Amino acid sequence: MRIKTVFFAASLAVFGATPALAQNGHDLFQQALVQEQAEGNLRSAIVLYTRVVTEFPLDRPLVARALVQIGRAHETLGSTEAQRAYQRIVSDYPDQREQVVVARSRLAVLTRPATVVEASGVVVRQVWTRPASAVSPDGRYLVFKDGEDL
Repeated sequence: MRIKTVFFAASLAVFGATPALAQNGHDLFQQALVQEQAEGNLRSAIVLYTRVVTEFPLDRPLVARALVQIGRAHETLGSTEAQRAYQRIVSDYPDQREQVVVARSRLAVLTRPATVVEASGVVVRQVWTRPASAVSPDGRYLVFKDGEDL
């Protein structure tokens, strides 16, 4: 009987354990990273990261990292939940400086005003409000009249 038990435990170690067998928050975090980065399954990764946040709240550095990953995954999915995750890092985990810096920079991008329109790699910015009478052939210069006397 002992040989069968050892074989079963060894086969789990060799062939991979299921997510339910995570021993600690770091194992669960690594499983979430695999789901996110190797498998491309963002929704499953978010569920695992959320488990890290709820099941291991005393491991503040790990929870802050999990929240950053949740935010990134939601950003990739186009969900507005990303802002909530980043805001939670800033408000609840100010002692995790590195993650707070990441969260603040992502919040700045997500909440910036819609003055810049980005589509298909083309960036359009309003650079002048006065009507131009001509544009140079290379598109770098505008020709305009400055006043009525010219």
